[in-house]
Parts: sequence; C-alpha cells; structure tokens
Amino acid sequence: MNKLNPLFFLLIILSLTIFACEGESSAEQKLESALNDVERTTENAISKAEKGLENAVSAAEKAGEEIAEKAEGAYNDAKEAGERLAKKFDNEQDELAYNIKQVRASINEDIEELKANMSKVNEKAKANLEKQVEQLNKLDEELAEEADKIESKADKNWSKFKSDVNSRLKEIRSSLEAFADDLN
Repeated sequence: MNKLNPLFFLLIILSLTIFACEGESSAEQKLESALNDVERTTENAISKAEKGLENAVSAAEKAGEEIAEKAEGAYNDAKEAGERLAKKFDNEQDELAYNIKQVRASINEDIEELKANMSKVNEKAKANLEKQVEQLNKLDEELAEEADKIESKADKNWSKFKSDVNSRLKEIRSSLEAFADDLN
C-alpha cells in the first residue's frame, strides 16, 4: 500500500493538473471570447461614431447652405431697400427743386408786375414798390441758395432740410398771396 500512496498521490496530482489545464483552457476561451466581444463593441462604436460624424457634417453643410442663402437674400433685400431709398430721395429732391422753381417763377412774375406799375404811380408809392421789389429779390436769392443746397444734403440731414425749405416755401407763398391781394 505504501507503493499505492505515491501512485495515488501522483494520480491525484495528474488529475488536478489536467483539471487545472482544462480550467486554463476554459479561462483562455473566456478571455478570448471577452476580447472578441470588446473588439466587436469597439468596432460597432467606431462605426456608429463615423455615421454620426457623417450625419453631423451633412447637417452642418446643409445648415451652412441655408445660412448662405438667407444671407444672400438679406443682402439683396438691403440692396433693394437702399436703391428704393435713393430713388425716393432723388424723387423728393426733384419735387423740392420743382416747388422752389415754381415759387421763384411766381416771385419773378410779381417783380415784373411791380416794375410795370412803377411808371403809373406817384413817388411815394414808387418807393414802396421798389422796397417790395427789393424784398422779393431777396426771397428769390434765398430760394436760389436753397435750390443749390439740395444736391449737397446727405440722407441724414435731408428730412430736416426738406421740412425747413417746405415751411419757408409755405411762408413765402402766403406772403405772395397777401402781396397779390394788396396789388389788386
């Protein structure tokens, strides 16, 4: 039996070694399987990330195109508004220049009428008519100066200038009407 003990002991060690080897083999397989799972998961994550990146780039390109279109539209709208404003400004300048020209023509008609009447009146009335002619000449000169300023006014000063000139034209027209009533 003594001989069996070492043999039995050897068998047990051999069994344990085989069992351990089988366990190692199973552990290697599990480790290899886990590594394969990690590789697959990593590949899937990389693939999803690449697709997400492609989608993000595509969305960014589309958004960039939309922004570019909107910016171009806004630029065109601003350009058209500027052109309309410039055209309106030109039209307003032309209108104001025309109004000044009409009032100056009325002033000059009144001056000619006064000069024609000077030969028909006495010296005192003649002096009064000369004074009126002088006043009308000053008004005509003032309006000529305003007409010259029309082209040089900037957009920001235009509204005030136009308002001031229109107010002055209204005053002059009223004066001319009163003057015409005095003549008749």
